Amino acid sequence: MNATSLLSGTGALHTLLISLALIAMVLAILIWVMEFAGWTITRRGFVRSQVSWDATTIAVIAVVAAIYIAGRPLQLQFIPGIGGVNPSMSLAPVFAVLFGLPGAIGVTFSMPIGDAVSGALTVGSAAGFLSHTFITWLPYKLVREPNFKVRAAVISFYVWAIIVGPIIHTIVIPGWLDFTNGLPSAIAWGALPIVLMVNHTLTPAIVAPILIAILYPVVKARGLYWRDRVQSAYTDADDGPLIASDSDIMTVSKLRFKYPTGQEDALKGVSFSVRRGEFLGITGPSGSGKTTLALCMRGLIPHSVAGTMGGSVIVCGLNTRQIKPAATGEKVGLVFQDPEAQIIGLTVAEDLAFGPENYEWPPARIWTDIPEVLRLVRLNGMEGRETFNLSGGQKQRVALAGALMLKPELLILDEPTSELDPVGKAEVFDAVQRLREQHNTTIIMIEHAVEQLAEFADRILMMDGGRIVAEGTPRELFRNVELFHRTGGERIPQVAELMHALEQDGLITSEQYTPYEGEAVQVVSGLLKVGHGR
Repeated sequence: MNATSLLSGTGALHTLLISLALIAMVLAILIWVMEFAGWTITRRGFVRSQVSWDATTIAVIAVVAAIYIAGRPLQLQFIPGIGGVNPSMSLAPVFAVLFGLPGAIGVTFSMPIGDAVSGALTVGSAAGFLSHTFITWLPYKLVREPNFKVRAAVISFYVWAIIVGPIIHTIVIPGWLDFTNGLPSAIAWGALPIVLMVNHTLTPAIVAPILIAILYPVVKARGLYWRDRVQSAYTDADDGPLIASDSDIMTVSKLRFKYPTGQEDALKGVSFSVRRGEFLGITGPSGSGKTTLALCMRGLIPHSVAGTMGGSVIVCGLNTRQIKPAATGEKVGLVFQDPEAQIIGLTVAEDLAFGPENYEWPPARIWTDIPEVLRLVRLNGMEGRETFNLSGGQKQRVALAGALMLKPELLILDEPTSELDPVGKAEVFDAVQRLREQHNTTIIMIEHAVEQLAEFADRILMMDGGRIVAEGTPRELFRNVELFHRTGGERIPQVAELMHALEQDGLITSEQYTPYEGEAVQVVSGLLKVGHGR
């Protein structure tokens, strides 16, 4: 009786389905308003979306839309005037699962675009557009990473991409066409649902998993899989604290990261905090994860570097996974190992002005600050010098000055002296020390030059294999000679090595041990005086 009344356009079931269709369309509109406003919904509620609207994202949207539009005419008609089998419809959940929100946008918004291009844009196009939200956005949000060797991944794909999404789709289109008198109720609720279920449930149930199994490794290897590109603050249950303590300028909690082509995690549960005004040194052999950690601390991971991130970095009270790197540009500075990678201006002054100009600082303020910053790094009067004529040490100090122009509370230096001669190294360390003394800036320096770290750092972290294997003051850390022998590629400062040998030989006490050159000179001088007296 209910089926008969539905086909005749009467009865409670007919009213219910029409109502559900209209509610779903309104919900679809709200979903897209939310996403384009920069928000999304998770099990934690509404959070800021972490989609990066860069050239790659736009290209993915355009290519997906073009492919979906091109495939629409390819159908085998089996119900005249209504439709037929179209295997290209199986691409909708594939694109959504592989490319995430850009894939969902490309497929969903290709519907009205395709209708407009073909001259078939009608009132009914609204239903095709909005109903596609549920066969793209739902799989994007709810389907697990498509490793179909895992049973849970297979179940989640079939539940959301093959059953739930298509069911809503099959209610919306007939309901809208019936409500707007686009089709008679008998056709809208009779033949049309059959066509829709064939194209969005039966065919994708077979074709989509095969396509995903083929494309997923390729997409992931090229760094295009959406979870590798977009790591938001809601993907892990153990993301760590949302705010840092007042005394800490940075808190890193359970930080993990894996590059798209990596065989294992580059970072494996790294946790530590940095006090305001502290000079923290980070050392360790090549490949231990130091540079990856620097990119995470600056927020370039997860927003600009592809990969899978877990845990959290809270810097200056902000969660780097919830904000773009530009939001902390005036709080956190980063100096790279190669100064050529961040020197942009033809002259020193042009380069120093670049950052503040992008933050729309008043020109008068910029040109007043440039001489002050140059004095701080001992490059007085070099505003007009061409950057390509500078020495290595001078270029590194210009890069440092460029970071300092924005008056950061925290400065991260990633092996800033690795390519410099001893004079250049001394120049950089002198500039950093002056910065700390005059402005109390918090410093995090990643460095192989452990002799200098021993002199300047309050505390040092030792990394190996993506983990922190030891930490402490220089006096504490460099006593552990065996640790440096185990990690390989790193050696303790020569002063510390000498003092350790003297202690082992019983020539000095444990209280006399020091990794600091000045103190060591006094201890050794005392030994020589004693020996000479004998």
